[in-house]
Amino acid sequence: MESWGRGIANIMDACEQAGLPKPEFIKAPWITRIIFRFKTPLTPYLSGKGGNGSSSEPINEPLNEPLNYSNIQVKTTHDAIKSHPGIGRSGIMAQTGLSLPSVKRYIAELTAKGYIEHRGSKKTGGYFPINKQ
Repeated sequence: MESWGRGIANIMDACEQAGLPKPEFIKAPWITRIIFRFKTPLTPYLSGKGGNGSSSEPINEPLNEPLNYSNIQVKTTHDAIKSHPGIGRSGIMAQTGLSLPSVKRYIAELTAKGYIEHRGSKKTGGYFPINKQ
């Protein structure tokens, strides 16, 4: 996006041309999030009740309670565990690029919130997502 230093300016111009508000840029260590605001909410499209009307089923099954992550790295850690059930700390570090102290902290948070659990021994066990339904 920024290899020539024009990516952000191009994004801003495209939003202006489309009549959309300027995007919000949220910077955190190792990541920048861009939030785009649309003229109409995307909720009907994501729930399967909008767009072309081809689907009456939701795209994603709703959860009983929303997942509230304290930051993007916690979500990244949870996503790594969901995509690789039984993964250990070293695997999470390899998947996410996070340090061991960070992985330990995020695992503790996800465990405390009931999103993941550890199964097996300390040496050979791993982390598994908990389906909240």
